[in-house]
Amino acid sequence: MLDRFKAFNRPLQISELSCNSADGLDPASMRPKSRVPGWHGPWTETMQADWLEAIYTLCYSKPEFEAVGYWDLADVGGHFWPHGGLLHKDFTPKESYLRLLKLQREWRVGPGAIR
Repeated sequence: MLDRFKAFNRPLQISELSCNSADGLDPASMRPKSRVPGWHGPWTETMQADWLEAIYTLCYSKPEFEAVGYWDLADVGGHFWPHGGLLHKDFTPKESYLRLLKLQREWRVGPGAIR
């Protein structure tokens, strides 16, 4: 699907990516009645981190993609996607947040990157 956008011959950006870090309903989210099917099994913090690493790796493997943005930073009341934050509601990091930082270090991008 991502390769279809090559036809536009323009730099591409993806915004509003998100996925769950837990199964079940999330009454504090903007989608309190949404049940989201799992990906390779039920949603857990590890599954969210695996999905995040996979989608960022896939997108950034394609030179036409210049940015990928994630939707919810934290699971504070009113967040969009159920259990979708990279941080818990007390702002402690989830595994997905730490995994994204690890990718930035490995790829030498982001704050403090050696270019």
